[in-house]
Amino acid sequence: MPKNTRAPRSLLVAAIVSLFFLPAFLSAQIRIVGSDMLGGGITSELARFAKRNDLDIRVNLKGSEPALHSLKRNEADLAVIIVGPRLSDVDADYIVRPAAYQAAIIVVRDAVTLTEITFDQLSGIYNEGATSNFRRWADLNVRAGSWSQRTIQPIALDPRNSLSFELVRSVAFAGVRTLKPSVTLTETPAAALARIKAEESAIAILPLPPPEGSGLKTLLVSPRRGETAYQPTPENLHAGTYPFRLRVQFVFRKDNAARLRSVLRELLSEDAEKMWKAAGFTPLPAAARNELVFELENL
Repeated sequence: MPKNTRAPRSLLVAAIVSLFFLPAFLSAQIRIVGSDMLGGGITSELARFAKRNDLDIRVNLKGSEPALHSLKRNEADLAVIIVGPRLSDVDADYIVRPAAYQAAIIVVRDAVTLTEITFDQLSGIYNEGATSNFRRWADLNVRAGSWSQRTIQPIALDPRNSLSFELVRSVAFAGVRTLKPSVTLTETPAAALARIKAEESAIAILPLPPPEGSGLKTLLVSPRRGETAYQPTPENLHAGTYPFRLRVQFVFRKDNAARLRSVLRELLSEDAEKMWKAAGFTPLPAAARNELVFELENL
């Protein structure tokens, strides 16, 4: 009599089914690449999100250009990158949307009577090759009390650690890279804040506005005298009216939109605001976030 082959056949069918679904299982991994300026906050946020939702998320922050190349070679599912006004070489198969903003904020002490500043004035303070030279606060029409005789102490973040100073240099200084010897470069925003609190005559270029109650204030910025000066609010950054800003952008393939929806929602959530700010970026305004989340639901 023939042997009972039911069990072996069942095992064979199970093995075939497992092999059939194996690629789909492996493809469930979500591969995220991005700018090395984003810091570890986004990695930690996504690790917590992955654990809560039983997802397999791999994050590699290796730089914006390498990230974009990985996306094009299908080695990544989502790129979170920082680029200039134009994002080249991305065709209609990809979706590009804002995630947050890198800004350059001009900060002084509350006691300084100045409320706004122009490109030319910033260049005259920081740029060795500027046509104008602003050394004292009196050169900026700050003349109350002893301020007229005080020397301006310019501060900025080291370009290796933040794009804020490079952003001002490219927009307001026409890309000139020669700094005045008087410019102090600090490693972190916290070090810059400590320095400006210690130096009453200081002015600083920072990635975020100073904390409330810090004794510091943010200056409005205009390209030149007589033109409208704008505050670096999330709304003005999103509208493009504040001049010193770069977009942090999500880039992904259209056919990946459904897979990435939950991850994108997380990165656009209120909970993620602290993550963006800790990395030195301004989150999208609430209305823009809500609009983008609604759009993602319908992709």
